[in-house]
Amino acid sequence: MGALSTYIGQVQDLLHDPPSQYWTAAQPTAYINEARNRVSQDSKAIRQVLQNATFPALQFNPGDEFITPQTFLPSPYGSRIVDVLGISITVNQERLVLIQKPYTWLNAMLRSWANYRQWPTFFARLSPISICIAPVPNIAYPCDWDIALNPNPLVDDTTVEELPVPFMEPVQYY
Repeated sequence: MGALSTYIGQVQDLLHDPPSQYWTAAQPTAYINEARNRVSQDSKAIRQVLQNATFPALQFNPGDEFITPQTFLPSPYGSRIVDVLGISITVNQERLVLIQKPYTWLNAMLRSWANYRQWPTFFARLSPISICIAPVPNIAYPCDWDIALNPNPLVDDTTVEELPVPFMEPVQYY
């Protein structure tokens, strides 16, 4: 039995509808995929480190201060992103981890000099779809991203379940 049919059976048991009299198979499938996203967002269970060595386009370009992860990160990661957990850049053969700070702090401390350029040392999440890095990059800096993702939707029993074992349990209750 595959992951989707197992989930459907669990949900139908909880709904007291094992013979599927009241809900079609499509309805629990939509609820299951929504629940899997919820579990992933709450727990950050699916993490991925995207490295510049694997994705050479991952670099902060000179003058780029605001980044939109959905378009900046390679496909399919940008469309599935839940959270940015960390960013590091490579400077002179050394990997430096950017420190996450609130945008109000970043704005007050590092954005006051409009033309100041250097390697980035801080980042702030402005919203789920925008990140600010500071100071503004003076040259191109290769970067690595530690991100949390939503799982791919389950379509049928051949779709691979991406949620690890302890995080599969709450899906049926969501």
